Amino acid sequence: MNKSIYNIILISGTDRYQFLQGLITQDINRINTLYSIPSAICNIKGRVISTCNIVKLKDSIGLAVPKSITNKVIDHLSLYQLRSDIKIKNSNKKYTAIAVNIKSLNSKSHLDLFALIDNLEKKGLIATNKSKKKDYTEIYGDKNTINNFAIKTTQLLSEKEWNNAKIKSGLVDINRKTSELYTPHMLNLDLIGAISFDKGCYTGQEIVARTENLGRVKRRVNRYKLSTDKAKIGDELTLNNNKIGKIINVAKNNILAVTNVDNHQDVLEYKTYFAKPIELNY
Repeated sequence: MNKSIYNIILISGTDRYQFLQGLITQDINRINTLYSIPSAICNIKGRVISTCNIVKLKDSIGLAVPKSITNKVIDHLSLYQLRSDIKIKNSNKKYTAIAVNIKSLNSKSHLDLFALIDNLEKKGLIATNKSKKKDYTEIYGDKNTINNFAIKTTQLLSEKEWNNAKIKSGLVDINRKTSELYTPHMLNLDLIGAISFDKGCYTGQEIVARTENLGRVKRRVNRYKLSTDKAKIGDELTLNNNKIGKIINVAKNNILAVTNVDNHQDVLEYKTYFAKPIELNY
């Protein structure tokens, strides 16, 4: 089976809901057994430590986080554990995730996406959502069940294809290089429903709320097509020798970068190459 781009951190114990409610940007009460919900974990300065997808599992809650940031997230969560009745562990041996090419699945298997997701719930699996704006969906669950499901479809995305699909959808993954550099608004998390503005306090909430109340964000994620496939995370984009932003996710010549909103329509420069803006579909 293809490898996952995520590890799933398992939060169990009677205080798991209350514990996570004070640490994530999302309202934990929104989770259900059908879909995952997007969220982020911030530091006290309102900078994103990690993006994540939250899944409701049997007697626990799973946080699907990019692999390179897993240990950092566990260490951060553990700081707030105190006397709470919770356990935190990397459950990558028991739970996993895959990505399925929806367009190919529908055309070859004649399966409606909504029916597919309904069937997943009966198997104890959880999908990202049923949006037809995306070409793929992520599926989370028990490894054995996932493996059995994966055997029945040839439409699994490889890690590279998965990363590329996320970039096309404008969905950011934070890694060790980009952790604690950006606010949720800079990553467009407010635009994809990953922030609750009425749930109450959580770590970094004051900064996030202040940004929302100001009504303007100077820098945001934008998608670009480069005229080269040699870019790396952290590389700069410029315009007339002025720094406009930095690359945050890369899949060959397809990138996401946090850039000045005023320059989102401009063709930018990457070294001796060009970065053409591509409109995000949300």
